[in-house]
Amino acid sequence: MPVETWQERSLWSILYLGVFGSQIGFISYFYILQNLKASTVALVTLITPVFAMMLGAQLNDETITDSLVIGAMFVISGLGLYQFGETTIDSIRRKQLKKKSSELK
Repeated sequence: MPVETWQERSLWSILYLGVFGSQIGFISYFYILQNLKASTVALVTLITPVFAMMLGAQLNDETITDSLVIGAMFVISGLGLYQFGETTIDSIRRKQLKKKSSELK
């Protein structure tokens, strides 16, 4: 690829990815891994495309279509269900048991 066709923005992007995407990203990832459960930390990789889409729209004037928004909502909803679903289901079950026990009295 001829050097003459390189754009300054592309070179800054490569530098950014080298520093933040690799160095700082991995250091942060392993630091967080020491303090949280591995299953929780693994969810970070699933939400990364949503953040990348938002950054692309903000920094690179990329267009976000309706289908991208719907997909992002599915990703965030799925992560929310995974993270908080068990607690919510347990809470609903406790309320139902409490209601049944009060009806039996």
